[in-house]
Amino acid sequence: MELSRAKPRHWGLSFAYRLNRWLPMSRARKLDLMLDAAWIASRLAHENSVGLDLDRQEQNHFLLDRIAPSDSVLELGCGTGDVIGSVTASRRLGIDNDEARIAIARQRFPAVEFAVADLRQYLDRPFDVLVLSHVLEHLDDPEAVLRAGQFGRIYVELPDFDADPLNQVRLRRDRSLVYSDADHVRELRREEAEQMFARAGLTASDSEFRRGVMRYWLTRPPPSPRRS
Repeated sequence: MELSRAKPRHWGLSFAYRLNRWLPMSRARKLDLMLDAAWIASRLAHENSVGLDLDRQEQNHFLLDRIAPSDSVLELGCGTGDVIGSVTASRRLGIDNDEARIAIARQRFPAVEFAVADLRQYLDRPFDVLVLSHVLEHLDDPEAVLRAGQFGRIYVELPDFDADPLNQVRLRRDRSLVYSDADHVRELRREEAEQMFARAGLTASDSEFRRGVMRYWLTRPPPSPRRS
C-alpha cells in the first residue's frame, strides 16, 4: 500500500541517506561518525539560538512565579545577567568571575547589583534564594556549593543528559563528544542529580524537565530538635 505524503521530502535528508549508503566504512564506524556529527550540529544550533529567548518563557514561569518581591536573590555564575535581571526582588546580586560579562550585565541591568568574584566568597551571605543556572556542571565539587550557606531555597538548572537517548550510546562507545559544552566537568542523569542533592542535605520541592533542561527548586529541611 502506498500512502500519499503530506509534505515534500527535504533535500538534505535525501542526500544524507544516499551518503550513508555510499560511505565505504563499517556500520560501527558510520555510527561513530554520525554521533559526532549530530553532537556538533546540536551544539551549533544551540549557540545560534542564544539571545533569541526561545526558552525564556518556560524558565520565567518556573523561576519567577516562585520568587516573592520581598525575597533577596543571589545568582552565582550570572554571566551577562539574563536570569537575575528578570527577577523581581527586594535585593538582586549577580556574581561572575568574568569581568567582560559583568560589564555587559551592568549596562543591561543598571538596577541590579553585580560583582566580579569567586562564587565561593558569597556562599555564606544571607539571601533568601540562591540561583545556580547552568553552573554546577562546570564545578569540580558541586556538592560543596550545595552544602554551603543557609539559603532558604535554591534554584538549579542543569543540562538534561537523559533528554537525548544517544548520549548513552556515546558513553558506551567512549566518544569524546558527549557533554553539551566542552568546558563541562560533568553532566548528570536525573537520578544522579537527585542523589547529589540528597547527599548535600537538600530536598527537591518541585522539578520539571523540558527542552533538554532539568529545573529544580531545592529546600533544606530544618534541623531536628535536640532531645533533652
